Amino acid sequence: MKMLLAAMFTVASFAASAPVRDVQSECPALANQPVCHFRNGYMFQFDTVVNRVIRVYAPDGHFTVNLPIQLPGASVSWPSDVAVDSDGTFVAGAVGGDGDIRHVTQSGLAIFDSNGIQTAVIDTENFRPNHVAIAGDHSIWVLGAQSRTKNQQDYMILRKYTRDGKLAGSFLPRSTFPAGLEPGGPGVAATLMAAGNRIAVVAFSGKVGNLLEVIELDGDGNVLGRMRSDNQNSMNFALTTDEHIYGWTHVRDAGPTLYLLDVKAGTLTSMGSPESVGWLMGADGEDLVFRVRGEEGQTKAGWFLQPVSVQ
Repeated sequence: MKMLLAAMFTVASFAASAPVRDVQSECPALANQPVCHFRNGYMFQFDTVVNRVIRVYAPDGHFTVNLPIQLPGASVSWPSDVAVDSDGTFVAGAVGGDGDIRHVTQSGLAIFDSNGIQTAVIDTENFRPNHVAIAGDHSIWVLGAQSRTKNQQDYMILRKYTRDGKLAGSFLPRSTFPAGLEPGGPGVAATLMAAGNRIAVVAFSGKVGNLLEVIELDGDGNVLGRMRSDNQNSMNFALTTDEHIYGWTHVRDAGPTLYLLDVKAGTLTSMGSPESVGWLMGADGEDLVFRVRGEEGQTKAGWFLQPVSVQ
């Protein structure tokens, strides 16, 4: 059952007003350039129009490798998302074809070793892998959308693959979402996260992109809770290894605000926000990672302890 979003307000403070550590990355932050994506200490830069090769920046901030994707049977491939495993290997969701991105003929997951060499491809057939995450057991989770057909059938929007490419499970029927946008469609509002023994899905859930649903699952794909997160002004999300889900957004008249989501209860709690930071980039272990002020034209990340709630 879907749960309505309720707001709970408590007095909260951050354990530290300054980051416990920070990294000045070489990943560029320039106008009209793709935003740098943060995943488990790494940063990535790519888009689906110009920068088809994924540029990877190591946890020390330096550029390390390129990930050029090649799907079998496609002359051109475009990345949709990328995840990094604990051993430094990468998995990229991608589509491909012979013309431009409007004419997709192939979909799959490209597997790369730590040196950026593509070692395998998992064919996802007519399921487009728009969002990718890797769990602690090395399983590959994919949030995506089925290619439209004349007689569209119901399908599962979330898939779990083993590292050797076997489909280990399919979850979350499309029919449990309202008509409108494909729940696992491309776009920065939707996302997929894996940490600890939890999987967190942020899916489109309506006819416009600011109607969203947050779903929490365990590592076996059992749904633990679903809640709506509508009209939250492009909220960014993070999932920590101690199984906390956070959302960050810039609220009118209130400024940047971090929320702690209790998906099972369908509530969110305002937790304040660190001072003088940019947006929430994600989580790394139990820490939250925010964009912080750094060198002009480059991306700097700061690691913050989670806020302490005072009831």
